[in-house]
Amino acid sequence: MVKIALPAGDIRKPVADALSASGLHVEGYGEGSRQYLLPARDREDVRVRVFREKDIPIQVALGNYDVGITSLAWVQEIQSRFPQQPLVLLGDLGIGAGRIVAAASAADISSLEDVGSLGRVRLASEYPNIADSFARSARLARYRVQPVSGAAHAYPPEDADVVILAESDDGFLAEHNLAPLFTLLDNSAWVIGNADALAKKDLRSVLDALLGSGRGARDASLRLPPPIAARPNGRQGEAPRDVLRMAVPDGHQQRHVYEALQTAGLSFEGYGEKTTVRRPQSGIDGLDVKVV
Repeated sequence: MVKIALPAGDIRKPVADALSASGLHVEGYGEGSRQYLLPARDREDVRVRVFREKDIPIQVALGNYDVGITSLAWVQEIQSRFPQQPLVLLGDLGIGAGRIVAAASAADISSLEDVGSLGRVRLASEYPNIADSFARSARLARYRVQPVSGAAHAYPPEDADVVILAESDDGFLAEHNLAPLFTLLDNSAWVIGNADALAKKDLRSVLDALLGSGRGARDASLRLPPPIAARPNGRQGEAPRDVLRMAVPDGHQQRHVYEALQTAGLSFEGYGEKTTVRRPQSGIDGLDVKVV
């Protein structure tokens, strides 16, 4: 039995198309089936399960699954902290291509050298281990890494000085008033394998199908910055202490929070039941609102 871990999320459909084109048809996968365990057509020797991308390197490293497909960033995230894990990069599928970059508020920081002027550097990222590697390589004397579950671009400048995030669109950073500081990784979906399974199992029929769909040849290495010279000038990114700051959600919780605010007699300009801006106007002196 060959056990395969496949990703949910945005790359699910292109991964399904690539697999089908190579002769591995996973029933219901491309259609977004809510089932986690899915059959492979005419392949009783194959077992497939769908996971969040970030969980796939862990499942493969533990040997629960022989091979998987996930973004390279999530492989580097686990290897940044646990470099001896038995994970093998087998091939780049060329799907979901983008970059993992360090970025900051364009109004405050425009280069890595500017980061050296901060007394303490606040980093936010979905990839906290990569962020920590970035900070240590840059020789930041004082820093704090805040793990976030998404929307890292929303954190600067009030809640983070530097963010480590995935960028798939050249206009993404500018749209959110962020300046790129350093590119850490060329990101895309890769086929990965468990080293023990590769040594002990005959995976050729599955790997031929998986790797036959590959169209990329990106550099898989994680690039880290040189040391940044400390030039402290007393700058601190924290918000003034005399301001009350409120965080409200977007997404599926937004409607419920909006209704609760209405019940409490609070209405923020730019924060509605279905529409929002990043920084709604509270209309109340001393109250800042941010959507995260």
